Amino acid sequence: MPQLGKQLGLSRQAPYLWREVPAERVVQIARLVDISPAVLRPDLYEGFAMVKNDNMSLPYRCQAQNDTQKSKK
Repeated sequence: MPQLGKQLGLSRQAPYLWREVPAERVVQIARLVDISPAVLRPDLYEGFAMVKNDNMSLPYRCQAQNDTQKSKK
């Protein structure tokens, strides 16, 4: 965790003070640890996954099967 603060340009203690990952840091942290933003904040990124493109990981919205089925009705 101390390294996370440093990689984000914050104090080493900053991540320890968070009850949850701040919304403005979710994508940045997800890129650093190579996970989907939905793992860190499912309330904000439900249905999103990470896609790697030119050495960058970006969140994109996955279309759920339920969404597809609703649009056919």
